[in-house]
Amino acid sequence: MLREKEFRNALKEADWSIYADKNVAITCTADAIIPIWAYMLIAIYLEPYVNMVVFGNLEDLENRLFQRLY
Repeated sequence: MLREKEFRNALKEADWSIYADKNVAITCTADAIIPIWAYMLIAIYLEPYVNMVVFGNLEDLENRLFQRLY
């Protein structure tokens, strides 16, 4: 179970600069129910650093990159 207060604190303490100039796919591979707000918060923290954020797996990210080229 995801606890919002602890999750938000972990996001604040993370070093997001390691994702600078990267393309990122946000997904959950565990058999868990993750609230939509969790994905949105991650994207908000990533946005200043990354080239692109995709909600999905690596294949989804590759498809978006391909679509962006053409």
